[in-house]
Amino acid sequence: MNIFSLPQSEQEAIKFLQDKGILPKRRVCANGHQMNLSIGQRVQWSCMKKECRSSVKMRVGNWLEGSRIPFVTVVRFIYCWAWEMSSVKFCERKLGMDDNTSIDWSNYMRCVCVGYLTSKPKRMIGGPGMDVEIDESLFTKHKSHAFCRPSGSLEDCAVRRRSVSWLRLAAS
Repeated sequence: MNIFSLPQSEQEAIKFLQDKGILPKRRVCANGHQMNLSIGQRVQWSCMKKECRSSVKMRVGNWLEGSRIPFVTVVRFIYCWAWEMSSVKFCERKLGMDDNTSIDWSNYMRCVCVGYLTSKPKRMIGGPGMDVEIDESLFTKHKSHAFCRPSGSLEDCAVRRRSVSWLRLAAS
């Protein structure tokens, strides 16, 4: 995949996110009926049974709950973030995101990666004669100038020197 093959419309972006398992492909209403996805001014699941007629927004109950940026922008941001092209200026100019949104999404992507890595079984890294490097993003500095460490161990964020394997979300 390259930047030119990314989805161009909301409908294409939704299908892409569904294929990657980020958005659901099917949904059932509270009464157990199969819901239909309608993409228009609003993207929502709708129950077509006359006795039900319930609806649920597409972002409810999944990874994108609470976000408001277009699905196309979500896909483009994830791609750009994975390739380290997510500076505030870049996101503002090329993706139409404001400063706070791009910062929030960068932080969110880091949390997603930490969550993914900490959910994996622990394994020993390094060994005799092998240098191990700790990624500096393991430590964060807050406004109060206090350093904190995300949950998980240092081993989760360590990488073997000259053999770095980065998580490339939606970029493979």
